[in-house]
Amino acid sequence: MRTGRSRVPADLARLARDFPAARDVLIARRDRARERALANKGGSTTIQDLILLNRELRSDDETIAVFDKLPDGDRRRVTISIYLFDSFVEQKRYADALLFNLPESFVMEIERAKTQQKKGGDTAAAAVQSTVNRISKRIEALAATGRIEEATDLTRRVLALDDSDATRSLLGKRLERAGHPELLPAGDSGSRR
Repeated sequence: MRTGRSRVPADLARLARDFPAARDVLIARRDRARERALANKGGSTTIQDLILLNRELRSDDETIAVFDKLPDGDRRRVTISIYLFDSFVEQKRYADALLFNLPESFVMEIERAKTQQKKGGDTAAAAVQSTVNRISKRIEALAATGRIEEATDLTRRVLALDDSDATRSLLGKRLERAGHPELLPAGDSGSRR
């Protein structure tokens, strides 16, 4: 559930679809958030506003432009990295994607999916697929940045969760993009779903 503050950009975006003046308000609000972010005013709240506004405007590239202007080691870069992880992976900006990296949280996510999987049903299948999709991107980023041991460990854990042809294909594509297709272990096709 969104808080009142985080719903504002989405509410403005809905209005902007029907009323061009509302889009102008959304853009003006985004521009103020960008200025505040670059001036380091408002901390993570300003960064989150900027990210959410740009997301509603379908302008993640505007957030990345702010990211690129922030100094290395700035905590605001980590906040942006969390929200724009997928964009950074797609652009092969792997080091930027991994600014926030808590390996134990991804292991816990896989364990939650396993628990859900044991319950069965459509919800379980969707939870497993969602987890596999998210973790496969992390594996790609880890492999591409030379964190081979971590990438190998996560690959093994994902395959323990779901060793289907679809999962193997997805992991294979991600590892190929990372330049490390050899990290996908050979599987026993007779045991796959």
